[in-house]
Amino acid sequence: MILLAVLLLGVYVLATSRLGAAIRAVAVQGGLLALLPITL
Repeated sequence: MILLAVLLLGVYVLATSRLGAAIRAVAVQGGLLALLPITL
């Protein structure tokens, strides 16, 4: 589930043209990837 969210955020970053939104999405992606070892 977390990996799916990371993938969808990656697609969102590629599709968005606003820099602020892309930075926030990458920050959320980093947070989700940091949680991944805890959930496994």
